[in-house]
Amino acid sequence: MKRPTYTSASFIKKVFRPGERSLPRNEFLERLDQTLREADVVTPAESMLQEVLAHPAGPVRIGRSEAILELTYAPHQVFDLAYRFMRETHLPRSLDQIIPELRKRTSFSWNQVSRMLELERDPRFVQYEGDPRWYLVDWKLANDLLYTFAVERKFQQLALRSYGHVLEVYLGLNAKEYVFLPEMDDRFQVEGEVVYIRSQAEETTGDAHQAEAAATLAAEAASADVPVEPVEAEAADAPVAVEAAHAAEATETDAPQVEAADEQNEAQVPEATEETDETESTEETDESTNEGNNASTITIEAKEELGMNTTLTKPVLHEVDELLKKAVALLETRNHDMGQEVVNNFQQSNMQAIEELMQEKWKNEQLVQGIQQVLAAIGQ
Repeated sequence: MKRPTYTSASFIKKVFRPGERSLPRNEFLERLDQTLREADVVTPAESMLQEVLAHPAGPVRIGRSEAILELTYAPHQVFDLAYRFMRETHLPRSLDQIIPELRKRTSFSWNQVSRMLELERDPRFVQYEGDPRWYLVDWKLANDLLYTFAVERKFQQLALRSYGHVLEVYLGLNAKEYVFLPEMDDRFQVEGEVVYIRSQAEETTGDAHQAEAAATLAAEAASADVPVEPVEAEAADAPVAVEAAHAAEATETDAPQVEAADEQNEAQVPEATEETDETESTEETDESTNEGNNASTITIEAKEELGMNTTLTKPVLHEVDELLKKAVALLETRNHDMGQEVVNNFQQSNMQAIEELMQEKWKNEQLVQGIQQVLAAIGQ
């Protein structure tokens, strides 16, 4: 069954305890093997280590000798700021969400931050398989706790935003130490802001039915000396065969009763025919009335829709056209003003500010080009 699982590099990071920067290889493998067993991961510890060592941006490397493993992390303020940002928000973040925040807090450009911020090396950040977001290694997974709580209380659903309330009020835990990942767990089904709980019976029902069908078909094939067909084809034909057998038995058993019932039905045919005629005439009258009402309603709705479209479309398009033209004028004015700013920064040898202005100018030009294409489409 699908469960949230750390990536190989994240498993390697969790082996190191706070403050440790290197470990003997034997002790490292023992800890890693225990961590993998607790997470029900069957990959051998040595294989996972070799996989991570082969990655150029991996979190560990060979130390002074083959018997020593050490972290590749080098402290820097951008790592500390990213860690502080995620601690404050208590939300998993992707690099595209972290970098803009770091640019606000530092004087580095986008390229500088993205080049320095190698979270693969920092042991404080981990990832889950199939999720591009980063998590803090201190955060614990609340999936098992919430699933057990919901099953014991016989809850069929939970509000996605209420998991912190459940952890603190009902389980007495600090919600800031936990994260909830229902979309990566087969025991939960997320629909909007609601998380539906799947019971253990629902998880195993499908597998149990398939196993029973396969065993039954294999036994029948063996007793009849017939080659076993694929399970899906047999399962599709089985209901048809069962219904045919029941129909044959019912025909043989109920034959005398059917003859007696036919004699009684013949005497009641005239009365039933009269009632049927009256019912049919009433239904036809109602249907004709409803059809007339529906036709008039559809006609009125169509007229209203046409009227709304013809009266509102032109003013809205005209307003959009004016707003887009104003946006183009503002962007072009900004580009013109940036020319003098570039000259001033060049005289002061402020190359970083010049780089930021050039990036802003390029973005503005792209926006102007896109807006002009939209204006051309509106004109057509």
